[in-house]
Amino acid sequence: MVDAGYDARSAEALLATLPVDAMVCLDVDQLAWTAECALSQTGIPKVACRNLRSKGITEVFVYADSFDGMFAVMAREFDRMELNILAARIATCSDDRSWDVFQLMDANSRALNESDTERLRRALVEYLDQRDIRPLPSRPIPRRLRHFMTRSDMSFETAGDCTRLEIATTDRPGLLSAIAEALLGAGIRLHDARIATFGQRVEDVFMVSSHQGTPLDPECARALEQTLRERLDP
Repeated sequence: MVDAGYDARSAEALLATLPVDAMVCLDVDQLAWTAECALSQTGIPKVACRNLRSKGITEVFVYADSFDGMFAVMAREFDRMELNILAARIATCSDDRSWDVFQLMDANSRALNESDTERLRRALVEYLDQRDIRPLPSRPIPRRLRHFMTRSDMSFETAGDCTRLEIATTDRPGLLSAIAEALLGAGIRLHDARIATFGQRVEDVFMVSSHQGTPLDPECARALEQTLRERLDP
């Protein structure tokens, strides 16, 4: 980043806000690219996209002020454009900004074309700036997937001031949006997330808390699990 003309102190100050566990999950290229985007673009929110030709995917970086429902706004737009989310890393920085990286494909399992990339970038900037939270109607589960769907595996574990929520389930259209809206509807705050897709199986980890910033109590955890199962399980 210094070679690209950015002040070393500015780069160090920016990276110092990123949680260590989030930083180690980004490779050197991702870290350099996202930091350069955060430093180079003016205004908040900042959204940048790039195609990785060697992997046939599109990476999307979002840097914005964190707010309740931010995850739902982004997931809704990915769902609306029928994009497949292969992996994601969502982190809340120490200055209360969100540093998010998504790896996507279009509905045909290809990297996004230039037109769709720009449309996605503009939409995310607009909706995040407006904090426009409007849930989408649920999308029907394709017939070919119904026979392979099983009961979701969920676990809750207290981790410091947060609760670690793990969800392993069958991938399907609108999955991330359904999870995001369930968290938002239950008044749950999302601090960090790691999303990974392995074929038809999705394994997600969410660090969440109550609206007061405390781990979920047993009653709240049970209520959230019930809400998630209503949305995810056949």
